[in-house]
Amino acid sequence: MVIQKCQQATALCFLFPLAAPAQSSTEAEYTARYSKCMDASGGVTVEMLSCIAAEMAVQDARLNNAYSDFVVNCLRSVGKRC
Repeated sequence: MVIQKCQQATALCFLFPLAAPAQSSTEAEYTARYSKCMDASGGVTVEMLSCIAAEMAVQDARLNNAYSDFVVNCLRSVGKRC
């Protein structure tokens, strides 16, 4: 249980920038659902964390797809040295 809490706290440290209003073009990288969710959260931490967790799942899937595409393309062009 303690390890799980530490892992959650560590994840929040990395995710905190998602909770802050975007100041650059990175805002375009977030889903519209995330923006709506954060607006609807009313600044309630638990609600904001729920929004962040949902966005993290979306972005994680996006990253995994990009990595898979990279590996496939790399293997096609370079071979087993990727």
